Amino acid sequence: MTIFILFISIIINVVSIFGIIILYMRQNRLIHVEQDQKKVLKDMEEMFSSYLIEMKDENEEFIKKVQSLNHRTSLNVSVNTDATEEEEVSNLDNHHGEERSFTAVMRNHAAKTYQSMMSKTDNTDVENPKIEFSTLPLEKQVFLLEKEGLTIEQIAQKLHKGKTEIELLLKFRQKM
Repeated sequence: MTIFILFISIIINVVSIFGIIILYMRQNRLIHVEQDQKKVLKDMEEMFSSYLIEMKDENEEFIKKVQSLNHRTSLNVSVNTDATEEEEVSNLDNHHGEERSFTAVMRNHAAKTYQSMMSKTDNTDVENPKIEFSTLPLEKQVFLLEKEGLTIEQIAQKLHKGKTEIELLLKFRQKM
């Protein structure tokens, strides 16, 4: 009988040692997983910060290109107002030695269309002064309210538009 109890005691000791080894391995694995997660998190933060810095640099470069393109197109528009868009593109290509992109042509076309639309709305106000305020285009409403001395927040509230939208309209008007 003592041999049987001794045998069971040895089996229980082996099982408990095996259990302790398994728990130790799981604990180590958990610690390694935690360290790996911290490393991955740190790598992701570094990657995002490098992407943000790269995007910032690209945005600044893009802004500089757009500003130089705006400057060139404004010079070209003032010199060559009667030229067609195709002639304007070829003149700029020959003059500056650069290839002008489709978006630049479309932007110039949009600016001319906007200017013609604004001049048309200015002329209709002179011809027909009894036009109702709510029938005017949004841009004209914003500019009239700004001339009255309202702030951007007040204009946005009165026209039920966003503050950012009103700011952009006013900034776009200033650029023209």
